[in-house]
Amino acid sequence: MLDYLKRLISFHSRHNIHTAELLELCELACSKDKTTPPFSILHHAVRGGDADFVEVLLNIGKGFVGLQDNKGKTDLHYAAKTGDTRLVRALVERGQSDIFAHSKRGDLPICLAIRGGHLPVVEYMLDHSRRTRKSYFDKKPRYSFMTDAVAHPEILRVLAQHCCAIEGHPVATSQLIFDVAMSGKAGAVGVLIEAGLDIVDLQDNKGETALHYAAKMGDTRVVRQLVERGKSDVITHSKRGDLPICLAIRGGHLPVVEYMLDHSRRTKKSYFDKKPPHCCAIEGHPVATSELER
Repeated sequence: MLDYLKRLISFHSRHNIHTAELLELCELACSKDKTTPPFSILHHAVRGGDADFVEVLLNIGKGFVGLQDNKGKTDLHYAAKTGDTRLVRALVERGQSDIFAHSKRGDLPICLAIRGGHLPVVEYMLDHSRRTRKSYFDKKPRYSFMTDAVAHPEILRVLAQHCCAIEGHPVATSQLIFDVAMSGKAGAVGVLIEAGLDIVDLQDNKGETALHYAAKMGDTRVVRQLVERGKSDVITHSKRGDLPICLAIRGGHLPVVEYMLDHSRRTKKSYFDKKPPHCCAIEGHPVATSELER
């Protein structure tokens, strides 16, 4: 298909066919290709990794740019997925492809670059957002790409540094911190701490901190990182009145409860000096009961 489209473009250049007519011919050819989903000509060029042909198409006009396939993906989604920075740069800077276009699944182009571990593409797209003053975080994406970043420490570090560079953007920072706290990846928490993100005091709309999230998930390694390296406050109350240990007790996460009680003994900070507004430690949960009887 790509070879056929190249011949069609070559015919256009020799015979000076009107661009609108060429676009119609190309899209007709693509629509009759039964072996693939309905890709546009630019989709074919990008998926084939043919940067030179992409440049040819962009020279003809922008009518090829931004079309979506049956999954809602644009040419920029496919370029980001390939990890080819040259393709991404050409589409963004020459084709003005929309970096905020969502697929039907809710993915932004940068989501696919993160998921594939394509650090140079991620760095370029974050830099472009800074230069154009268009933030990925002003509107929460339907799919949280921070979750994918946890699997790629270098990309996670770049995202954390980006959050710091935009002065602790509240949506960016909270999305990154809370996703990492729920990931079960203690190393990822360390990356955020090293990047300088303030993970101690940030609370969501329910008043929960990263430590609340980690305690809720029951991962002792993440809880330990937040408490010992991040200096997270173990006695911060949510708006409901829950301490992080309350969520661990409610979830039946004995190792987390044991660790947090041991930490309170070592630091001489008692959970019981001040009774929280809502104390799940007296709800009769077997984990709570066994610990309180010690």
